[in-house]
Amino acid sequence: MRFSKKKFEEDGFCVFDIDKKLVSKSKKKILFLISSILSKKYKLKNIIEKKIIKLYKSKHKLDIISAFDHVGFFPELYSFVNQKQIINIANKAGLSFPVVGFNNLGGRGGIPFLYSFPNDEKRYYKAHQDFFYLPYSINSIVLWVPLQNTNKKNGALKIIPKSHKSNKLFHHSAKDVKNNKLDNSLKEEDFISINVNLGQALVFNSFLVHKSGGNTSNQIRMSF
Repeated sequence: MRFSKKKFEEDGFCVFDIDKKLVSKSKKKILFLISSILSKKYKLKNIIEKKIIKLYKSKHKLDIISAFDHVGFFPELYSFVNQKQIINIANKAGLSFPVVGFNNLGGRGGIPFLYSFPNDEKRYYKAHQDFFYLPYSINSIVLWVPLQNTNKKNGALKIIPKSHKSNKLFHHSAKDVKNNKLDNSLKEEDFISINVNLGQALVFNSFLVHKSGGNTSNQIRMSF
């Protein structure tokens, strides 16, 4: 699947194929990082994804969050976004001199790493436009890369196609997107789920309205 400039401009988003091996390698390193932290601190062994979910619901929750907070600084993520393919897509999307960054309001820096545990509503990102949290660039774009297949069950991203038109910025009630109340002024039926598989990426306009889907699976939905 190739990037379509026409679809990107008309609908505000497009899904395209990427380097699957590099993304899979990043996921393995993430799970290894968490396993290393828990094994050294608590002498816990065989830390597979299912066990991480169980530990997340226990006294080890903060340790897992701490590990995840380091993922955004992995060199693999920067290597990915600096690939020639990604730069070319940024050019086609209208960025003649693209730069990589996340100059958000009160952010920590690094490339954002997002994770959603099963039935953990506190981690869901409510309806928003990334431009509100990524100010200063009127033509900024967002690249969203899942580390597994995404679908309605594990919380595929929900978007409102064409909501980027005219660069209209809706009212955002909170700096923390998880507390935003934009949902109250939007119709749920206007959102559609976008299934993006491992080995694919979603690129969208920063004015496009989107939100997290609910994760009712038995897996962690991870993306950067």
